[in-house]
Amino acid sequence: MLFDLGLSISYDRVMAISTSMGNRVCEQYHRDEVVCPPNLREGLFTTAAVDNIDHNPSSTTATDSFHGTGISLFQHPSLQNNGTDRREHSVLEQPSTTTTLSELPESYTCVRPLVLPREGSSTPKG
Repeated sequence: MLFDLGLSISYDRVMAISTSMGNRVCEQYHRDEVVCPPNLREGLFTTAAVDNIDHNPSSTTATDSFHGTGISLFQHPSLQNNGTDRREHSVLEQPSTTTTLSELPESYTCVRPLVLPREGSSTPKG
């Protein structure tokens, strides 16, 4: 309705911008060979805080509980080193003509479970 009144851009334009931004970020993941926020600056000392997120861990069903991981990254710029911007700024200059998002490799989106061997492992006595 707002587009028809000349007060906003069309839904198709919003989707083209969104798709273009998503595909550019996926391209950057492929180039860097790692998934990390595109607004992280290069060349800065970076620390991380990782913690588990548990909601109702005593629940007996998966529908009533949640387990996840929260990861926060902190960068430490200084007056001498402000880091280098890694983002591409041309996202809006060439909007996507497709509505299909690029796919990430399975290794980026699927974390395989780790099973420790039962035999041959030792436990410290204490």
